[in-house]
Amino acid sequence: MPTNPYKQMMFTRNLYRFETEYFLQDGKAWTHIVKQRSLRSLRQTLIRVWGDLRPCTPMPILCFGKGVGGLSWFQEGRIVLAPGQRDLLTLLHEIVHALGYGHHNVPFVKAYFKLLSKYGKVPLRVLRRGAADYNVALK
Repeated sequence: MPTNPYKQMMFTRNLYRFETEYFLQDGKAWTHIVKQRSLRSLRQTLIRVWGDLRPCTPMPILCFGKGVGGLSWFQEGRIVLAPGQRDLLTLLHEIVHALGYGHHNVPFVKAYFKLLSKYGKVPLRVLRRGAADYNVALK
């Protein structure tokens, strides 16, 4: 994690902008990962991802809620998906937090991109190109 709070804020801002603009606004090719889904469908995905990864931590509880400021979040073993963010893109983002990546930094993005590639079927080369376009650091 960058020790400079300004750098951390910029890293987070760039990542959120990448997600919003690249996948949501230009999302014609990515409708399958931004499509709103049922809680049951998202839980099945969480179970599959957690089973594949087999992390040392317990699988988080997944629920729908208001979010914080309209945003989804992970905290204390719980993933809460806010209205409008009940999709694969947001679930995978929050799973990365649940895996122990608390900050939006290079290790977070690398783990996130692996999940997006495997479970979202977005090629890594496409993710890397998009990251470069939005100044999302990978090194």
